[in-house]
Amino acid sequence: MIGAHVQPWPGEGLVARFGGTVLVVPGPASQSTVELLLSRCAATSGSALVQELARLAMAAAPDDATGFGVVTPVTDGVAAFLTGSLRLRGTAGGEQHDLDASDVVTWIDQRLANPVEALAIGPADAEPPEPSPWLELREGVVAGAGALVLAEAPRRNVKALQARPGHADDAGLDEAAGESRRPSPGIPMTKEVEAWLAEHPRWQLVFASERQGFSSISLGPDADLLAGREPLPAIVPEPGTDDELQAEPGAVSVKGFRCPRDHHNRPGANYCCICGIRMGTNRTLVLVDGPRPPLGVLVFDDGGSVPVRRDLVIGREPANDPLVKGDEAWPVQIKDDTHSVSRAHLRVMLREWDVLVVDRGSSNGTLIRPGDGDAWERLSTEEPRLIATGAQISMGERELVFEQLHVR
Repeated sequence: MIGAHVQPWPGEGLVARFGGTVLVVPGPASQSTVELLLSRCAATSGSALVQELARLAMAAAPDDATGFGVVTPVTDGVAAFLTGSLRLRGTAGGEQHDLDASDVVTWIDQRLANPVEALAIGPADAEPPEPSPWLELREGVVAGAGALVLAEAPRRNVKALQARPGHADDAGLDEAAGESRRPSPGIPMTKEVEAWLAEHPRWQLVFASERQGFSSISLGPDADLLAGREPLPAIVPEPGTDDELQAEPGAVSVKGFRCPRDHHNRPGANYCCICGIRMGTNRTLVLVDGPRPPLGVLVFDDGGSVPVRRDLVIGREPANDPLVKGDEAWPVQIKDDTHSVSRAHLRVMLREWDVLVVDRGSSNGTLIRPGDGDAWERLSTEEPRLIATGAQISMGERELVFEQLHVR
C-alpha cells in the first residue's frame, strides 16, 4: 500500500500522508494535538508508530475527545489504529473488514493482511465518496474528514478531457501529444526567473501554460469552501528530535521560492512542502537562494522509511563503499538474508531539486517502474535515472517506493 492512491473526502478535520502512512482527524482538534499527531506520523511508521499512538491515547486527558485514525505499512500488510467516532471499512487479505471505534472505550488496533485492495477511514456515521482520479493526496496535509486508500488509482476519462478546451492531463493527453505539461502555478515571468529557466531547461514546461494563456478549471465542488480556510499549523519539532520535514544544518543551497512562513520550496510549487500553505502571492514568489529541504522519503517493503536529504548508498554493507568513506554519500543498510542485494547496490543522487538513482554495479541488477507506468526497466550502471513520486525500485528480494514531500 506504500504506492497507494489516497483520496481525502470533504470535512472539517484534516487528512495527512507521509509516505505509506495516512492520518485522519475527522473534526476540530486542538493545535497541540494536531502538531503532536503530525510530528509522530512524519517521523516514524509501522509497528513503532502504532505503539507511539497507543501511548498518546493512553496519556490523553479524559475530557479530550479528539478522535483520529491511522493506517501505516507493516510486514505483510498494514496496521490500523482508530479512536473516537471513527470507522474503517475495506477489503484486505481477501476478507471484508469493518472496524468501528465508536463502539469501544479506548481504541482499536488491528493488522490487515496483504493484499490490501481498498480501505475507507472516516466518521462512523458518514459514507465515503466515490473514487475519483482527480482527488489524490501524494504527500502533506489537506482539509478533510476521511480518506479512501486504494491499491490502484481510478482511471481518468481522457475523452472527457479532450472536450474541455484549455485543459491538459499530465498522465493522459500530454502523453498522447508527445509532450509533458503541468498546470500553471501562477508565477510571474520576471527577468530573474527567465534567466534561471535558461540554465534549467527541463523546468521551462512548468511555466509553459502561463505563457500560453492557460486558464485553470476547478475540479471539485468544494474549492470555494476551502479557499478561505486558515492554513494548518506548522509542525514544530520537539527539542532533541530529528524532524524529517526541516532542512538540516549545512544543507545544499538552491534556487527556490519562500512561503509566507519562510520555508524554502522548489520552483513551481503550488503549496509549501513543509507547512502546506498556498504559494500564491507575488510577495513570496521571488527566486532566492536557500537551504534545500528533504526532497522525499524512501519507503521500504518492511514499513521502514529514510528521508532523502543528501546522496545515499543502499545495500547490505554500504559503509565500505568509496562514496561513503569519502563522505560523498550516507550509507543505508538494509537486511537481506537471501543475499540477493549487493553490499553496495544502489546510489541515490540529489541534483538541485531532482532525485536520481543509479545501480552501483550490483550482482543481480536493479529494476525500476515509474509511478504512472506498468513495465519494469533495468537501471543502468552508468547513466543516473531521474525518478518522481511513486517510483518503485526492486533490488533482489527487496523493494522500495520513492515519495516526494513537495508533490501534491
